[in-house]
Amino acid sequence: MSSQFNIKFLEEIFSEDFNSPVYAILAEEYLNLGDLDRASTVCNIGLENNPQDLAGKYLLAKIYFFQDKKNESRKFLNQILNQFPLHLNARQLIIKILKQQGDKTKLAGHIEKLNEYFPNAKPANASNPSLKTENVKEEKDNLNKISEVKDKKEQSDVNNDKKNSNIKESFVISKNMATFTFVDILINQKHYSEALEILDLLEKKGKQKKKIKEKREHIKKAMDK
Repeated sequence: MSSQFNIKFLEEIFSEDFNSPVYAILAEEYLNLGDLDRASTVCNIGLENNPQDLAGKYLLAKIYFFQDKKNESRKFLNQILNQFPLHLNARQLIIKILKQQGDKTKLAGHIEKLNEYFPNAKPANASNPSLKTENVKEEKDNLNKISEVKDKKEQSDVNNDKKNSNIKESFVISKNMATFTFVDILINQKHYSEALEILDLLEKKGKQKKKIKEKREHIKKAMDK
């Protein structure tokens, strides 16, 4: 699927300012390309800086849905519906998930709300334009296609790692990148030096000193292995 936006440009804007609402557009682009890991990473960082953004929460719920993390998706959908019960797409998506999980008790309540707020809405198992799927079978097919794209990307990454085993990607650290979420991402990718730099920025901001200390100790242990 071709990108509607210039992803490199969006990435530059986002890397310079994690508070920018452009995160949702960038995450959506990654989702459309089947790059669920990057979509999830960007969305989580964006929501950490924009915690009340319903559009971002719904986007993350969709990403989790396609990652087959249904419980995480439900958590964000419930947050949305508690704050804004008239969110049609969130209501339809949680109904889909509850049907797949066989949670008949909670399913009945959401169907009742759907019929109350949107009496002319399509049945919960009908096409949901926001997900671009028509039924459970098609959703599974879509998940398989995304998985294939992801597998190809991962294999490409492995090959690149073998060719560049001694090369580490460099980062330009800015104060807007100083979040604990980003620290965890860097640790998972074994970019320990950059993670320590982020922790220094967080410490200067007066963030949770105990948590910073624990993260530093964890990093030092990992570096000593």
